[in-house]
Amino acid sequence: RLEGTFIRHTQEEVGIQEPRYELMPLVVSAARRRECDGDLDQQRVLAAAENGTTRDLEMELGSLRRVTGLVKAGAVVDAVREEFANGIEKLVLAYWHKDVGDKLAGGLASLGVLRLDGATSARDRESLESKWRQKKYGLFLAQVRAAGEAIDLSAASEMWVVEPSLGPGDMDQISKRIVNVGQKRRALIRVVTLEGTIDEIIQEFLLRLWAPIREVLQ
Repeated sequence: RLEGTFIRHTQEEVGIQEPRYELMPLVVSAARRRECDGDLDQQRVLAAAENGTTRDLEMELGSLRRVTGLVKAGAVVDAVREEFANGIEKLVLAYWHKDVGDKLAGGLASLGVLRLDGATSARDRESLESKWRQKKYGLFLAQVRAAGEAIDLSAASEMWVVEPSLGPGDMDQISKRIVNVGQKRRALIRVVTLEGTIDEIIQEFLLRLWAPIREVLQ
């Protein structure tokens, strides 16, 4: 009934390419790795991740998610500085916890930081998108849930997910913020992990869980 009334095209037909996804392992000290792993029951955690039961996974990880996020934030600050020294112009960092966002903002303030989280007013939210297109801003901090919709961040073609959500739908939404018909390069989503920790294994499981959901949601 709608034929001839609406023009229907796929993303690919209008030039919107699906992003590339990869894990990004960062190296931290043995003491930091122990801090992140805590006294987890690794078998229970891995079973929950492998089965895709994200609610159980959330319960098992508990407050260690925040600890891991803070450790990651310290490592990410160094990695981002190196990336900008090597010539990258714009980068989006996605995170979950407020204090992780605070640590990223404090450590990277010299790069020209914009930030969108649950405390961002509706008026400020409207101005962030236009500011992000300006050259003086190189870094956008995006809280996964708050920045998951209604904002175009495709002035950058790369996003690092510092703290992934355990909900695959959330991750699909935040990754699409740098995908747009005006995007000149194929977007790259890098999921940060801590090498040698349970986090590295969990993120690999979650990325595999995320893949079929992305296909359904396209």
